[in-house]
Amino acid sequence: MPVAPQTYALFLVAVLALLVTPGPNMMFVLASGAAHGWRGGFAAALGIGAVDLLFTLACVTGLAGLLLAYPPAFDAIRWAGAAYLLWLAYGCVRTARRLGGVVATSERREQGSVFLRGLGSNLANPKAILFFLVFIPQFIDAARGSVLLQFVLLGSSLAVIGVLFHGLLGAMSARVARMMRGERRLRRRLYWLQAAVFALVAVRLMV
Repeated sequence: MPVAPQTYALFLVAVLALLVTPGPNMMFVLASGAAHGWRGGFAAALGIGAVDLLFTLACVTGLAGLLLAYPPAFDAIRWAGAAYLLWLAYGCVRTARRLGGVVATSERREQGSVFLRGLGSNLANPKAILFFLVFIPQFIDAARGSVLLQFVLLGSSLAVIGVLFHGLLGAMSARVARMMRGERRLRRRLYWLQAAVFALVAVRLMV
């Protein structure tokens, strides 16, 4: 194993501690699961996990380092990401308003939309690359061989654990939502919540 077992166990504990800390991804998954059922929650989890894999790839290929070495490029992506997140927030507001009328959206289309929102909202946050560059190297030991292989293992593990955790969270949220069913009104409120999450992340990117 490229990473020492005790180091890997410590890494898993650290990842779980990060995942249970409330944040934008947790709020997004909870809202998606409640609004679209467990499949919606899992679609959100897959979108977030896909970005974790992409950021791992960016780090091991050196793209992340190049981006951070050229501040104007980083700032351009940051501002573009903030604009995209505000656009997502606006889309959620529009959907919430439409829920006052008749909604005729297929379940598969809804799940695809949730996946893309999870993918886009995380890709739009270049500060997350900093997390990968700072967090994962703490568990890498160059004396054990390929640093690249260790980074891929740890980054992939983070993505898989994140998908499992967020998928379970989305399923729990869906179950609670079914128990409280006032469906149209609840879904409308959840879209407003998603809009607020996207807007807050956008503001955080801009400061």
